[in-house]
Amino acid sequence: MPKTILLCLHLLLFGLATLAQSIPGKLMLVGGGSESAGGWSDEPYAWAVSESSIKRVAIIGVSNDVSEWLPNYFMNSCGAIYARNFVVPNQSAANQQQLYDSLVTYDVVFFRGGDQYDYYSRYKHTVLQDAVSEIFINGGVIAGTSAGLHILSGVLFTARYGTVYPEEALENPYNQYMTLADDFFGFMPEMIFESHTAERARFARVMGFMGRWNLDGNATPLGVAVDDKTAFCINSDLSGKTYGTGAVAIIQAGENNNFRLSGQKLLADNLLVSQLIHQTEIDLNTMEVTGYENMIENEGSETYGIPLWLSGSDDLTDNQELILDFCNFGQNSDSLILITNQENGGVSNLVAQLVNQGCKVEVVEANPLNGNDQIIRQKLSAWKKIVFYQNEYLKLMDFMQGTPNGMLLMEQMTNGHKQVALIGGDSRFAGKIAVVNYAQEYASYDGLLDLKSGLGLLQNMIVIPNTFSQAIDNENAATGIPFAMIAENLGFGLWLSEGNYARFLANDQNYELLVSGDFPGILAINNNTFGRITDQSAVSSGRPRNIAGFDRLTYKLLDSTTPFVIDLTNNISENDVQKFLPYPNPATTSLYLPGYLAGKVFHIFDSSGKTQLMGVVGAGGTIDINTLSAGCFLLKISIENNYFNVFKFNKI
Repeated sequence: MPKTILLCLHLLLFGLATLAQSIPGKLMLVGGGSESAGGWSDEPYAWAVSESSIKRVAIIGVSNDVSEWLPNYFMNSCGAIYARNFVVPNQSAANQQQLYDSLVTYDVVFFRGGDQYDYYSRYKHTVLQDAVSEIFINGGVIAGTSAGLHILSGVLFTARYGTVYPEEALENPYNQYMTLADDFFGFMPEMIFESHTAERARFARVMGFMGRWNLDGNATPLGVAVDDKTAFCINSDLSGKTYGTGAVAIIQAGENNNFRLSGQKLLADNLLVSQLIHQTEIDLNTMEVTGYENMIENEGSETYGIPLWLSGSDDLTDNQELILDFCNFGQNSDSLILITNQENGGVSNLVAQLVNQGCKVEVVEANPLNGNDQIIRQKLSAWKKIVFYQNEYLKLMDFMQGTPNGMLLMEQMTNGHKQVALIGGDSRFAGKIAVVNYAQEYASYDGLLDLKSGLGLLQNMIVIPNTFSQAIDNENAATGIPFAMIAENLGFGLWLSEGNYARFLANDQNYELLVSGDFPGILAINNNTFGRITDQSAVSSGRPRNIAGFDRLTYKLLDSTTPFVIDLTNNISENDVQKFLPYPNPATTSLYLPGYLAGKVFHIFDSSGKTQLMGVVGAGGTIDINTLSAGCFLLKISIENNYFNVFKFNKI
């Protein structure tokens, strides 16, 4: 068939495909990473061969640095009758009639990795393109890995001027590296494919591609983002199945989503993300996901509603706006305590910056000696502002949870009368769950992410700062939030990065989140999705990757112009009461309880069971015990006419 006629037919068919419920051929999208005989790649690569008629595989690439391993793998492990490498280095070679005549005798085409701009610039409008399109139109299977994946979608990132990093795509979707086109193969119209998603945190980049294409006046493409050592196989009826060690994220613009710019950064209201892991499936016509049975319920609320600032970066030069905002909230002359367990120049610099804003700063090292210091204890109620910076997790938690001063400080924070800031890596301690080892190289890939209890200032959320920083492993940051949300039944996850910070403030019965700076915050919301953690391993130890699969999460790109509101709740369960201890113990004049217990009825009994004192918990969770004589007592709180044991305490 003449080249020009074939090309017209090709364009006509794919134009119609945007309205149809099927495509003529099939696709295998591989996110990158090496194949493994007897390993992760056997099933999807064998699927590609089994879905073809004559089982002949053409492997195409630009570089001549190629071995016979992959052709042999297709034949020896995947059922191919014949497989061959085609090295096509330039446009002249791609336009040889002999190449066309040879390629059309194959019905599986596999594009190797490399640089997608080489493919785009050298193969576009050539007989190679015609041959591959004809194979697809005739029901063949077209596959690609890494750069070879990128070129197969209707909208593609050409990488004409080199790669673009995820943070660049969101910080300014009109930066010079954002080169998109829709004039190559176009096997899946109005879709855009992404590779190496988890390991390079490219979930953000594909959202940037989608937003840029939409802002240019086009329909928003569907994002298909594939992890390394993972494949997504799409049948002619547009059913898709995932194989391998990672996940495939399907990202679509939800109802009333609005991509827009705030300054230069990209914002979005309603991106719906389905994440498929090994053996799970999706119907790309209906977006129905199958393969998950467990519901991950979201309580949907927060309890404390304290004024809270969370920084996205450890670098103090990135925190100037946060420091100014934090110090000027309330009175900038308010006394301030800086909690740290590091001694370095960074702490000194932060103290200087806080003092420069008019704050009265006292540094308290988070260690057991300070945890029992009486002078510090006396000052706790006087400190109005609390900053956490450069703390190691275990040392911090030993202080906060294992010493009287730390526990009293925790009470002072959660009663809502303090304002709290956590800077840089400490921001991840604010949530219910913290990814402790988020800087450890390959932790998620090796299945070693360490999820531990955070400070719980946000009781239904996990926070990851430094998301795109070179100082941490990007896969840990990218996968840590959905992994923790699914593993721990969390309602929210917040990614922060260099150039932004989050502020939470209570407003009536709501808790409002604002993200400030030059970079949007990325918020994941669980509206009671179904999901589970993968059981597939990419390492010899056999530990599964820390990858979560889920039916549907909502992602938002936020800044200070688009506040997000979280409900506050005053519901108190028996477990909520029993997990807090009254402080201090022994006590002299007052007991302190969580602030949300204010207004609840209390009874204090002596060792014989006789009531010695009763009343209502005061503002801030205080109980005046001046009238009690010295001795041992039992405190009980009345909630909805039921008594719950809280703690035995001594009055001295």
